[in-house]
Amino acid sequence: MRRVFAILLSTVFLASLMAVGEQVKPFTADRHKALGLTCADCHGEGQKAPVTGDKCLSCHQSYEEVAKRTQDIHPNPHSNHLTENDLDCTGCHHGHKADQIYCSTCHSGISFKRNPPTVGK
Repeated sequence: MRRVFAILLSTVFLASLMAVGEQVKPFTADRHKALGLTCADCHGEGQKAPVTGDKCLSCHQSYEEVAKRTQDIHPNPHSNHLTENDLDCTGCHHGHKADQIYCSTCHSGISFKRNPPTVGK
């Protein structure tokens, strides 16, 4: 019995150590819910419709405005050769699943880094 308990405790301890190093980002739907939005705000009333980029932009205004909000990230994920014309918001943001970096489809190993804030700006 002690052995089973020791194995179980070790497993929980190792899992918690692994989780400390991981940064878990809430899903898009969870972030919207935390802001007070309901399912109907994005999916509509009645039968839940899939969310489209047009629906996203009804609140987020335009790709240009979204790009301004992420201007301190390099490269800016919302200002590139795919946004505006070829890629819908849902190409990266999946609502109830983890976001996916669509850029990595062609650009392997791409990562986005926040630029340090500039003094006096």
